[in-house]
Amino acid sequence: MSTPRQIVTRIMPTRLLTVLITCLTLFIAALPTLADDTKLDVDAIRAIVLKPHSPKLTVKALDIYPVGRRFRVEVKHMPTEGDAPETKPFDITEKWVDGKYIVSTIPLPDVNKTLYMVVTFDKKTNTYRKFVMDPDGNVHRSVGIRHGDKRVISWSGPLTDEGPAGLGTLLVGQEHFTDTTVVWTETLFIDGELVFRQEGKATVIKK
Repeated sequence: MSTPRQIVTRIMPTRLLTVLITCLTLFIAALPTLADDTKLDVDAIRAIVLKPHSPKLTVKALDIYPVGRRFRVEVKHMPTEGDAPETKPFDITEKWVDGKYIVSTIPLPDVNKTLYMVVTFDKKTNTYRKFVMDPDGNVHRSVGIRHGDKRVISWSGPLTDEGPAGLGTLLVGQEHFTDTTVVWTETLFIDGELVFRQEGKATVIKK
């Protein structure tokens, strides 16, 4: 049986290891800043989700994202054990709220429930903030940094309102943007063991 270290060595290329180190550094550095005014709890997320679409974004840093109201999403899961579950393309909707939030509504057809994702930018720390509210009302937070002028953000989380979601849980990822697409990878570790990787692509199908 492979050890976690052997698994990581086998499936993680050098580039991904570099991303992981970057995200880990970001995760540690960002912990003291998570109590600032960009922290959104479940009530705040629900209130933002219910608001109407804004005609434009007023936060320049969010221009890195493609403009679209509907996206076609394709996801590939790569668990370390067993077969990857089959996933079919699905659509998500997106809107801007108050000129400073990007809100995505993500259906979960297998369980007939919905995820909501809110992304914003914190000027004080020059970091992106991502809040994902699951169907049970739990809010998972991640911190992101942009790579210079590139349309690339590296993320680290998840974090809950009470702090790290178990110090043994870490999700790191990277998103690459164009005017019409978002391509991402995510890697989940639990207690130091690589659990799964995910690759995905979202393409604008309606502006």
